[in-house]
Amino acid sequence: MRTLPKRFTEPDGNAAAQAATTAPVTANPALPVAAPMGQDWPGRDLLATPMLARVLLAAWGGNPAVVVPACPGAGKSRLVALLAGALDSRVGLRVAVAAQTREQAAELARRIAAVSERASLIVSGSGKKPVTVDGIRTVAGRSVRWQHSTGGEILIGTAARWLYVDANLAGADVLLVDEAWQCTYAALGALGALARQVVLVGDCSQLPPVITGSTERWEGQATGPHQPAPAALLAAHGEAITVHELTNSWRLGPQTCALVSQHFYPQMPFTS
Repeated sequence: MRTLPKRFTEPDGNAAAQAATTAPVTANPALPVAAPMGQDWPGRDLLATPMLARVLLAAWGGNPAVVVPACPGAGKSRLVALLAGALDSRVGLRVAVAAQTREQAAELARRIAAVSERASLIVSGSGKKPVTVDGIRTVAGRSVRWQHSTGGEILIGTAARWLYVDANLAGADVLLVDEAWQCTYAALGALGALARQVVLVGDCSQLPPVITGSTERWEGQATGPHQPAPAALLAAHGEAITVHELTNSWRLGPQTCALVSQHFYPQMPFTS
C-alpha cells in the first residue's frame, strides 16, 4: 500500500506559523437574540385550552371574520375579556367591544379592567343616569374617541350605543361582539364601519333578537336583516368565515350536558 510523504500529510511548521500571522481574522456575525417574552400577559390563560387558543390565533392572525358558537357555561364573557386584553397589550390593537345590554357592557368592563389599564366604557350622554364601573374611565356623548394616540386600547359599549359613534374618531382594528346571536344582521352591518375585522361570540341556540317591526318582507331568507348576525353572516359568506366552536361547559354536569345537548344543540354536541 502506498503512503504519501510526510511533507504532504504534515504541515510545515514555518509555513503554518506564517499563514497564521498573515491570514485575516474574520469574526462570525452575531446571531440576533429574541427579546424575552414576559411570563405573564393579559390573555395568556387562553393558551391553556386548545379551543380558546384557536380563537386567539384566528383573531391575532387577522382573520376578517371569526364566529365562535358556544354552549352554555363555556366562558363566553371570559373569552371576550381575555381576547380583548391580549389584542390590546400583546398586539397593540385598538379593540371595540360591543355588548347587547348596558348591564352586559358593565360586566364586560369589570372583567376587562382586571386585565387592561387602557380600557374605557362608553355610557349614555343623555339625561339617563349612566352605568359606572369602579376603576374604569367612562366616555359619553361626542367625546367617544381613543384616549391614546399610539398603542393598544379598548372601548366597551352596547351595540346600540356604538351605532352613534363616529367611525372616523373611534374606528377600531377589531370588533368583538359578545352575545352575538342576540345582535341582528342589520346591526352588525352598521357596526361594520367601525372595524375591518370582527369576532362574534355567543350561544348559538339562544332566542333570536327581539324585533318590533314587521319582517314579512324577508320571510324565509336566511340573510334577512332580522336574523341573528352570526347565522346570517355564515349564510351569506360561509366559506370566508372562520368558525371555532366552544363545546366544553364549565357550568353543567355530564348528565345535564347530554340532555341539553341532545334536545337544544343537535348541531353542536357538547360535554362538561
